Amino acid sequence: MSSLKLAFLALALETSGIAALFAPANAYVVLCAFFVAHGCASLLVALMMMRFVQQFYPASDRSAFGYFAALCFFVPVLGLVALLLLLAFVRYAPTGPRMKAYELIESPRYSSAAAESPPAFNRAGIRPVLQSRTAPLELRLKALLALQSVPSRAANNLIRQMLSEPVDDMRLLAYGLLDAREKVLDARIHGLKTRLEALDTPEGARVTILKELAESYWEFIYRGIVQGDLLRHCVAESRRYLGEFLEREARDPGAWALHGRLLALERKDREADEAFGRAVALGLSETRVLPYRAELAFRQRDFDRVRQLVRQLGTQPTSALAAVTRYWSEDGRPAR
Repeated sequence: MSSLKLAFLALALETSGIAALFAPANAYVVLCAFFVAHGCASLLVALMMMRFVQQFYPASDRSAFGYFAALCFFVPVLGLVALLLLLAFVRYAPTGPRMKAYELIESPRYSSAAAESPPAFNRAGIRPVLQSRTAPLELRLKALLALQSVPSRAANNLIRQMLSEPVDDMRLLAYGLLDAREKVLDARIHGLKTRLEALDTPEGARVTILKELAESYWEFIYRGIVQGDLLRHCVAESRRYLGEFLEREARDPGAWALHGRLLALERKDREADEAFGRAVALGLSETRVLPYRAELAFRQRDFDRVRQLVRQLGTQPTSALAAVTRYWSEDGRPAR
């Protein structure tokens, strides 16, 4: 029997079962007639659903018949109508092809220009490119420009080396990079001096500005931007502002550590070591000044003290001081 005939028969049985409920007869007879008609309609709908399920899912379990029959039986009228509407929708709804046929597409055209990517540099690979005399000029210019995003002392030293390049483009670019970094610090110092000279600047703000000025001049030195007379000028200016700061805030450990580094640049080793000791006494971590104190001891040829200070650093497998600490931690004395 076709599915359409089964659907009409199920609807007829369900309708007759509902009509039997309103018949003027014994209540038990009416209820039995309804359950018989409703049960037959549920079985017919379950049979139709099994045909549908096995058509699309041949390996489906036969227990699904019981699930559909129970759904229709325990949800009178609504369950049967819902399943019939689902079947009608699936049967008569427009459907497209389930599987599209394979199509051949045109191969992408190879373009060498599009495949090229700009070279990426790391800090270890920039130096050989810049110092190479056989590398193309364009590649060397790109390597020099890559240093623009590396605000470090090593980058500035590399840029400064390019000032002696015979190629005008390399030399001018290196000068421009250094000049741009110098202008940033100059603008910061000019703004701090303007604020310091203002009459309405409170004392607390003046103390902070003095320290920022000393640190800004120190940044010129640390980054390797200045040399010669400018270096000596920056050291003197940094010491001057730092001295004014320490007159007001003598218990700042960071300021004493910076004071020690400035004194070390002026070859005042004993005063520098005392400044580092003062910074540690005020609460600065000793490991932050141990390398500088060891350097001062080395300049004084006090190798026993160098070994003692370096051993306090401990093992530093990833630090730049790893080779130094490993050398001075050995039992043998270094060659004098």
